[in-house]
Amino acid sequence: IREFRYAVEFQAVVLAMDNISHEQIEKLKANLEVLENSADEEEQVMSDKMIHYTIVEASGNRLVMANYLALAKIIRETRSKIMTNERKSMTFQGIHRHLVEAICNRDLELGKRALDEHFVYICKNMDT
Repeated sequence: IREFRYAVEFQAVVLAMDNISHEQIEKLKANLEVLENSADEEEQVMSDKMIHYTIVEASGNRLVMANYLALAKIIRETRSKIMTNERKSMTFQGIHRHLVEAICNRDLELGKRALDEHFVYICKNMDT
């Protein structure tokens, strides 16, 4: 499932580089700010979700969107497990910063590295 999620999100990142609107960039930045600065865990989880959703939406691809939405429940469980540990949460926020910066700067190489870092982090921290 993680590999499928990676494939869906990577395709979203690739397509978003060309298709993201100014409004979607602003939405990414606003959600990143909440993720990094809110003390409320529920707000952080929602902002994390919205960052990924906005990237998927910016892809402009209905198949990517449909597959991402199908994975939503599993993704929600992953977020909750990771976001409950503050030290892990701070690292996870930094990874999201890299991902948002890559999309905003339309830097595909940085976007791939950020997404790789995101999934390595998920794999390492799901069982700890």
